[in-house]
Amino acid sequence: FPSHDRAIAKDELNDIKGAINDMNSYVVLVPNDADAYHYRGLMKKLSKDTSGAMIDCDLSLLLNPKHIDARILRGRLFLGIDSLILSQEDFTYAYMLDSTNPEVLFNKGITHYYMEEPDSALKYLHKCIDIDSASNSPYYFVSKSYYNKKDYTNALKYINTAIRLDSSDKKILLQEPLYIFTMKIKKTII
Repeated sequence: FPSHDRAIAKDELNDIKGAINDMNSYVVLVPNDADAYHYRGLMKKLSKDTSGAMIDCDLSLLLNPKHIDARILRGRLFLGIDSLILSQEDFTYAYMLDSTNPEVLFNKGITHYYMEEPDSALKYLHKCIDIDSASNSPYYFVSKSYYNKKDYTNALKYINTAIRLDSSDKKILLQEPLYIFTMKIKKTII
């Protein structure tokens, strides 16, 4: 379908609004395409339309309850609005679908982190690192989890790994500047 292909092309050109419009046309023609609703939900999330993205995830999951990418996206949306229990439900279901998916493991881990369950957070984040050791985000949250457990040696070890992998990761730097967090750990150790 041309509208589907145009939506993908517009996304690649960073024309999110155009991608959403073309996907709107596509789902009118093909209303039973779970992938299309997921994709449109992702575009809506990028355009800061959280409620629209949530509706599209719900539609995608209504058509295909095992759509792991829609589960992950909806879980992230719940996480973004501090609905930790609902977020955890989606990530738990996604984990049942694929317990080796690093994205599922990471999101399940950070949800436990935000729920102040450091042991569970560490369990999933370490599994994520075992599968994908190149991303610095899991190391950052492992460090924060160890810090919350007052295990400052491991907190420092993992924050240093996160910095070594990519100190310019804006997602992490926005949460708490690595330098400040690293200094907080070092002061606690000394």
